Order: sequence, then structure tokens, then C-alpha cells
Amino acid sequence: MSSLFQDGGCSSCKDPENSSHSRSRCNGSVSDFFRSLEENIADYCNTTGTQQFILVMKGDGVLNLGGTTTPTLFRFVTFDFRNCTAVLSYDVTAGATTTTRNLIIDCRSIAGVSCVNPGDLGIATA
Repeated sequence: MSSLFQDGGCSSCKDPENSSHSRSRCNGSVSDFFRSLEENIADYCNTTGTQQFILVMKGDGVLNLGGTTTPTLFRFVTFDFRNCTAVLSYDVTAGATTTTRNLIIDCRSIAGVSCVNPGDLGIATA
């Protein structure tokens, strides 16, 4: 069983649409994490129910889209290894209404991903 953090990257980092099987421009453990989710290779968060995580951005710390000190909880939607873009969903609550929004992000700007189990942050999770 391979680890996302082994030197040399992952063996599934080949571009299946390229006959020469060259590596995409998208390298690193965060990209490997999202690629594994996209290809259903592994569930690194290993949570029951909806898999959620927070993002740690390069140079900025934990990503918070709500304007508070509570990190934004994200769910995986899809990953495009050719341009290193992940689409993640998150919930925004205003009053009694909760709306799901999508974030499109370049994985190369993410320093890390932290899996979150329900109740880990002391807030409700979907």
C-alpha cells in the first residue's frame, strides 16, 4: 500500500489521455489526494457519512470563506489532473437557509488537507 507522502510521488500520476504516459503538471501530495478521490483509489479521510475536510493554503493558513474564525468545511466534487483544478462544495448559512456553493481551486495553491469527522471542530457538519 502506498502513501501520499512517499518520496517519488504516486504511481497513478500518469496522464491516461497521453499515449506516452508522461506526468501531468500537477504533482505533489495534495494533488495525489484529490486524484485518489477522483479515481476512487482510496478514502484517506475514512469517515462515516459525508467526507469533509479543511484546506490549509500556502502562505495564508486555514481557508475560511465565511468571515469568521471557523474554517470552511469542504466536500469533494471533482478533480481535473490536466490543469490541477479541484471543484469542492461548501455550505453557506444565512438565517434559516443553507445554500451549497462550489469553489474551483488550483491545487498548487493548497499546502495541506485536513480530514474532519463530524463534531471535530465543535460545529455541525453535513
